Amino acid sequence: MSNKDISSTRGKKKAKDCVSLIVCANASGTHKIPCVMIGKPKKPACIKDRHWPIPYFNQAKAWMDMETCWKWFNEVFVPEIKR
Repeated sequence: MSNKDISSTRGKKKAKDCVSLIVCANASGTHKIPCVMIGKPKKPACIKDRHWPIPYFNQAKAWMDMETCWKWFNEVFVPEIKR
């Protein structure tokens, strides 16, 4: 038996969980927009029934796509700038 056979268990895959964190501020850093986290699940178990300090959006690959960008822009960016 080689080391390759020992190091991997048959039928098991490595977790490929990922999130994206959106950070936004003006050039001088005097006005910071709240961070936003983008993940894969619609309601992740880690934040279920809890107060989460930052906005959370879901997307199939946890990326910032056009739909998620518009959602962030309208729900986070615009209200923060108006404040």
